[in-house]
Amino acid sequence: MKVIELGKPSPELEELVRASQDEDVVFTRDGKPLAIMGKFTPEEWEEWLVEHSPEAIARSQKALEDYRQGRYTTLKEFKRKLRTQEKQE
Repeated sequence: MKVIELGKPSPELEELVRASQDEDVVFTRDGKPLAIMGKFTPEEWEEWLVEHSPEAIARSQKALEDYRQGRYTTLKEFKRKLRTQEKQE
């Protein structure tokens, strides 16, 4: 992923960024879509980063594999273990 900080954008780019705040802007070449520019809130940015993080993807895949292999703790078991630990303290 490439992140580009906009310092002083050209007037053309500034207009595209402004337009993308109201509706998606699709870039095409020879009538074929190449890229899309759209509004992105800070919350959406954070969500996107997590969803596309190689580390998060790997953790999700491992968790799914663990679940499929029966390596998980049910909520009921977790609560029971927690109560046992609290009693020991």
